Amino acid sequence: MRKLSTYRNPYSGSEVVYSAGNESIMRLIPVPLFYVNNPKQAIEMSVQSSRTTHGTKEILDTCRYFAGLLIGAVQGVKKEVLLSPLYSPVEGAWNESSLSPKISEVAKGSFKKLNPPDIKGTGYVVKSLEAALWAFFHSDNFEDGLLLAFNLSDDTDTIGLYLDNSGSLLWNRVYTE
Repeated sequence: MRKLSTYRNPYSGSEVVYSAGNESIMRLIPVPLFYVNNPKQAIEMSVQSSRTTHGTKEILDTCRYFAGLLIGAVQGVKKEVLLSPLYSPVEGAWNESSLSPKISEVAKGSFKKLNPPDIKGTGYVVKSLEAALWAFFHSDNFEDGLLLAFNLSDDTDTIGLYLDNSGSLLWNRVYTE
């Protein structure tokens, strides 16, 4: 990023609300894993990674929140704790820098109260996050979670990728003692 910034602005991600797609989430997992020993930095760098292509508050906050879940899973945090309201591996993270309202609702557990057709795996980042967490919440293993995610239709490849990239990590950490 530093080298690129000497030639041009590396942060070209659109801040237009209608550009809140989920592509930067699909490539997120290496960033928090690289910074796994420093959760605060992992969350910050996840945002910087997204900003190269996506700049809306909802996307950046989804990256922050999802990176926190991934870090928690790597640290061995149990599923119930990961899915507790506003979980973060960094104490007070969402008080220090609050999540956007829609991401906050998902982080508080909106996915626990909904079922299809109210859960949809669309290309919109908020709905994608909600669908992936819904599938994780309602399943006990990776295969069942993936099947639930794929059966939501719409943007199944993306929801499947959320779970493939992160779900296997989450389930392996959460269910392997």
